[in-house]
Amino acid sequence: MAGPGTPRTLACAALEPGLDGVLLFDAAPAALSLAAGLLAKLMGEPRVVTLAAYQSEDDLWTSLRLRTSGFEPGPGPLVQGEGTAELLVVVPDLARVGLPGQRALITLLDAPVAVLERHGYHRAWAPRLRCLAACDTAEVGTVPPHLLDRFPVRATAAGLTGRSDSLSRVLHVWGTAPESAAPSGTGAVPQEWLDAARRARPWPAFGSRAAALIVGMVPADRPRRMLAAARLARGYAALDGAEQVEERHVEEAARLLGFGRTGGRDTPAPARPDDGTASRPDDEGAREGVDRPPAPDAGADAGRAAGAAAGETAGTAAQPLAVQAPQAAIAFGAEETPLPPGTGYPEDEAEPLREIAPLRAPPVAAVGPARRRGPPIGLEPATDLADLAMVATLREAAKFQRVRQANTGTTGRFLINPADLRTHRRQQEPEHLLGLVLDHTCRRGWDWTVALTSHLRWAYVHRAGVVVVDVGAGDAAAELRAERFTARRVLDRRVTASLSRPRGRATPLAHGLSLAHAGLRHAMQHGRAAVSRAWLVVVTDALGNVPLAAGLQDTTAGSWSGEGVTDAVAIARELATLRRLRIVVAAPPDPPHPELVLGLADALGAGLLGIGGADADVAEAGHGH
Repeated sequence: MAGPGTPRTLACAALEPGLDGVLLFDAAPAALSLAAGLLAKLMGEPRVVTLAAYQSEDDLWTSLRLRTSGFEPGPGPLVQGEGTAELLVVVPDLARVGLPGQRALITLLDAPVAVLERHGYHRAWAPRLRCLAACDTAEVGTVPPHLLDRFPVRATAAGLTGRSDSLSRVLHVWGTAPESAAPSGTGAVPQEWLDAARRARPWPAFGSRAAALIVGMVPADRPRRMLAAARLARGYAALDGAEQVEERHVEEAARLLGFGRTGGRDTPAPARPDDGTASRPDDEGAREGVDRPPAPDAGADAGRAAGAAAGETAGTAAQPLAVQAPQAAIAFGAEETPLPPGTGYPEDEAEPLREIAPLRAPPVAAVGPARRRGPPIGLEPATDLADLAMVATLREAAKFQRVRQANTGTTGRFLINPADLRTHRRQQEPEHLLGLVLDHTCRRGWDWTVALTSHLRWAYVHRAGVVVVDVGAGDAAAELRAERFTARRVLDRRVTASLSRPRGRATPLAHGLSLAHAGLRHAMQHGRAAVSRAWLVVVTDALGNVPLAAGLQDTTAGSWSGEGVTDAVAIARELATLRRLRIVVAAPPDPPHPELVLGLADALGAGLLGIGGADADVAEAGHGH
């Protein structure tokens, strides 16, 4: 029997119908391709669909078929029917899949039935699919939590470090790979796994001790996770050919999902003997309307008490796969790298970096140059003749040709109405910009987030781009130089990290203002700049002690007597010349030299916070006008 590892976990997901969502953390593209190939072999050559950021609702749910009488709507790649193959949905990056793809996954995963009503086409079916997705642990906070709940199996890429099928074929042809790396009909999938995938029911039954162990291991307010642990444990038992789910299978599932060590804890005693009369809680989250395996003995009742749902075995299809088949280089016997306790669900601890309504498309400005820029992410009805999507327009008009030709009495002409026109929905380029110059050396027991809250809120409401300049950070690569980065949204985790960086010794304020001036000028004036309004918030006590030349050269040579303050004021005057830029200086409550703060604000032509209170411009930013 092969040892534990991610390949073994994927085999369990192929066996157990309730494990239809598999999420791999920090998986490289080659590892995801190998995992998809292994899962496809165990499923029996399913139809493969890849979800990306550019797909629209019509791309996923509907298609047009050409008939002798014209065009007629048909099912899209995610729609299934009677006798069709199972689906294997591959998501290369769950954090960046488009809104149509996110909504599709929530609709299909862990759903007993799906119904499609679109463009006059109707279809109802029971989804039969597996979804394999990859996501970086650092990006989990950007994924909607109800989408993450659809992935009961969480694993790392352990054991998936072998070569992909394409590379193995090339090396074998060149004669630089061993014979074991040559492609074969069944790849390196262990035969016992293939036998288990085709094994007839009944499924392994749950003993009372295994069921009680799951109930005591998973919090009661997490029913989906309890179901995931039960189903995964039953999959491990089926893979081992066991007739009953044992405690070792539960512990193996617990290690994978990061629930902590269960081997060293006392196994909780069952509430009542396993005599077949135990009460059954509601099977929340299980599939309804899907055939369940018959209970061969009383132990199956206890298994259902743990919430383990079953379904039909995987079908086969004759369509070729579009994924890499697993080869002998895959480490099928590699030991599992278990997730640390609690990290099987990193969204519990991750900082939420998603918007309030993550499954709703952001509003698009009615006017403005940014609307016609950016990569296309979908389609929408056209309001003018700019940026038309010709293929989508023709496809929309094709649906109604028979009706229009019959109504007009014309034949042989392709009729297009204004309502058919479609335009690209593009990823909106920021029309607003927020610049932050953060002088970390002035933050001595001062909570500057209070001064920044109104502007951060303005940036969030307007989906503004952000330019951040860190001055005098204790962990900077060079303490005599400032650092700058640009983020598309204020929800970027780098913005949050900059607000809490440690305080350093040097204050290269002149270099920081120089970086801010260059970044804002590039964003507002370079090429087809789309920024129509920008704010710059300078948080400092104006005690710049590093001259501009020293910051640029990262050297302590030259004169330092007051040069840092003089250079900062000179660059501030250049910043004041930028059009469409409004500037605010936020100073600590009791700056050592208020006259320096006032002089810097005067050179910037800025309003002032911290000395004399907030001006009208700051109040306007807080209200988002």
